[in-house]
Amino acid sequence: MKYELRLNGDSLGIFDQEPQDIVFSNTNNGLTLLCFNSDEWELLKKKLGISCGENDEKYKTYSEIVNSNFCKKHNIMRADDLAEALGFGKLEYFGCGRVEYRADMIKRYAYVIDFYSATAGVCDFSFCTDFKGIHQVLNYADRWIICDTYHKLEISSLSDEELAKFDLNEINNDLNRYDYYNVEVEKYELVSVKHQNFDKPSEMILIWTYDDSKKDFMDCYLKNISKKWVKL
Repeated sequence: MKYELRLNGDSLGIFDQEPQDIVFSNTNNGLTLLCFNSDEWELLKKKLGISCGENDEKYKTYSEIVNSNFCKKHNIMRADDLAEALGFGKLEYFGCGRVEYRADMIKRYAYVIDFYSATAGVCDFSFCTDFKGIHQVLNYADRWIICDTYHKLEISSLSDEELAKFDLNEINNDLNRYDYYNVEVEKYELVSVKHQNFDKPSEMILIWTYDDSKKDFMDCYLKNISKKWVKL
């Protein structure tokens, strides 16, 4: 199975990994979260004099916290204000490109207060699921690929009989041009692609490029087959 990642309608390429829910901020001001383990959360409730339960609505729990006498007394308006007044809890700031897997954050913390979305409670980070991502690591580099949608693809090679209808010389001539889709082509393969939203597979061309920022991660791109590549 392969995955085509898309962002704002544009294809980011074909990847071997399936994107996962991530936590990151796409706002100018970033995202600051105040996170707690279970013991710290109980201490928070005791110190603030609140009795919120795990099944309470998150906006109600947030309201209980910010409207508590403790927060009013200390004039608390932001997450860092509350962290300083409490003396415990972990501030997690998402800005300047920081991204984390949502599943990792859930393992790390039990409860969270988010002043941006005005929610508090069990640490499921459900407010951060508009985007998904893949973290790729090499021995000397790493990067995040972030998408808002993605498609599952089954990609298989064409048979010799299927390949016979294409003019490979015409394809080679086109792909040898440096400006083909604004990239330099390293290699290509004519393939059959079964898209998750369509019943019938279609024939397309799979392209690997010499883009130094991408080729070592084995990214590739799917493009439609030109009509002039088909033999008359």
